[in-house]
Amino acid sequence: MKYNYYRASDNELLAEMGHRVANERIAQRMTQQQLADFISVEVLTIKRIENGKNFTVLILLKVLRALNRLEAIGDFLPAIEVNPLKKHKSTPKRVRLNNTEKKA
Repeated sequence: MKYNYYRASDNELLAEMGHRVANERIAQRMTQQQLADFISVEVLTIKRIENGKNFTVLILLKVLRALNRLEAIGDFLPAIEVNPLKKHKSTPKRVRLNNTEKKA
């Protein structure tokens, strides 16, 4: 069953992210201390992340880099192929006809 991110509370999402970080760290046979040392934080920070406590985006980026999972950012914020502002500017503007042009 697919995880429903929209039904989850913020705390549930943090817990899910922490669970996934812990699973990936363990799969890579890395201890919490090794991960903490790699990203230059205290081991308490890693424990807090894995327990679903609040953390910064900067710490998340460091953790993803340490676990060789930085490409996950591409899933988080996919590239936009067409800039919406350029698309809007390239659409032709509507021209209002005056009364003499309408009668012709």
